[in-house]
Amino acid sequence: MNETLILTGDVLQWNSELSKSLIALDVILCLYIVLGVVGNAVVVFIYGFRLKIGMDDRFFILVLGIMDTIVCCANPAFALWRNLLPVNSSGNIICKVTWFCTRTISTTSGLLILIIALQRFLKVCRPFGRQMTSVWKRVLVACAAAMSCLMHTPLIIFYGEITLHNPRRNVTGKRCGLIDNQDEALTRAQMSYFYFMFASAGLVLLSIVILYSLIGQRIYEKVRRKRERKSSMPSSLSSQYSTPEENGTVDIVTDALVTSPDSHVASLKTHNRKVSSKKKKTRRSPLEKHRYTLMFMLIAAVCVATYVPSLTANIIQNIDSEEFWTEYTNGKRSLYIILFQLYILNHVANPFIYGLFDGTFRLEVRKLFCKGVNK
Repeated sequence: MNETLILTGDVLQWNSELSKSLIALDVILCLYIVLGVVGNAVVVFIYGFRLKIGMDDRFFILVLGIMDTIVCCANPAFALWRNLLPVNSSGNIICKVTWFCTRTISTTSGLLILIIALQRFLKVCRPFGRQMTSVWKRVLVACAAAMSCLMHTPLIIFYGEITLHNPRRNVTGKRCGLIDNQDEALTRAQMSYFYFMFASAGLVLLSIVILYSLIGQRIYEKVRRKRERKSSMPSSLSSQYSTPEENGTVDIVTDALVTSPDSHVASLKTHNRKVSSKKKKTRRSPLEKHRYTLMFMLIAAVCVATYVPSLTANIIQNIDSEEFWTEYTNGKRSLYIILFQLYILNHVANPFIYGLFDGTFRLEVRKLFCKGVNK
């Protein structure tokens, strides 16, 4: 009886069993969509309209936030579609266009991380050299998008609606995935293309690691030198520097209080506060000074940590093969798929990284969602 059921089972039953085994992954993808879209939309709104920070920092935060919002909307939705219809999907053109768009967006975001790393390297390690102007930033972002489109054009040929045959059930299903046929020329072209893409991705990730390693070394040297100057300072000088001037106040009002009119005293007090603020800015620690650089450094670290497993899973296993969907256990299949989709976590995590490093951003988020917070 069971054997007859296995042999005559239809595609819908096979698809239902496979999709049920991926429910846990579907829940994760839904969380990616909700947290990623809402979080990055909040980032774009707050940094675009609520916070007054330098355009040098804001430009890349806004562009990255917009890209992450698109990725968190499109890529998990596409992955969810493939999980729900693993062997029962249809629509060859939709499949090709979706593969092209999702891969293009992801690659553009990765190249943007590289551009940010280069900009931070110039700012921290070459502060007196040529820097990225606003025009060059826009040009580089446009070039990254154009390059991504060009690099992923072959996907329109290599991906599409494919058939998967299950010999145990004697049924044939359809899937949106990598085309695998007997055409030797197409197979060679696919292999050459994917080797090139994997090498390019590895080069981009390696460049990001090298640039931020140099940046981190530079910041560490600044912190170490400042600590050495502080420790080598004579105690007499140290006590002098711990006067009100070091604590952020300037003693310019005290003598004037006796002889100056009230209006003049108020003017001097205002001047006092301004000078106090300037003093505080000039005495910021290197870590505070490079807060946005450290923030982008962590974003890059998460990018590398999530993209490497995805690339590795792509190299090791073709999740669109018949063997993958007919021979693998549910646990092994789910493990490869979650690694394949892990890169999405990079785009979801970025809003939380902004909140970790930027107290003003956290305050604006509380103002946005909590009515009781004072504005």
